[in-house]
Amino acid sequence: MTFTHKIFGPMLMAAGVPPQGTTAVLLASSQVDWFGPFPSSDMFGQMGLAQSTHLKYMLYNGWAIVVANIILFALLFQILV
Repeated sequence: MTFTHKIFGPMLMAAGVPPQGTTAVLLASSQVDWFGPFPSSDMFGQMGLAQSTHLKYMLYNGWAIVVANIILFALLFQILV
């Protein structure tokens, strides 16, 4: 986080975004990217290991996790900021 703070810290602080907000956004974006909203190589790898052919259900699961993460991180952002 120190490297990111050195690069973007002054600009974010000038915009009124505290370090906690930056951390929450980084955590949320990494979770959203991992679970969807589109099929990725990670999803296909997990399906291959499970010998599954049900991409539709993997996408539904990913979308549910993405929505839950967005809601939870929005609440976390409200608490921290």
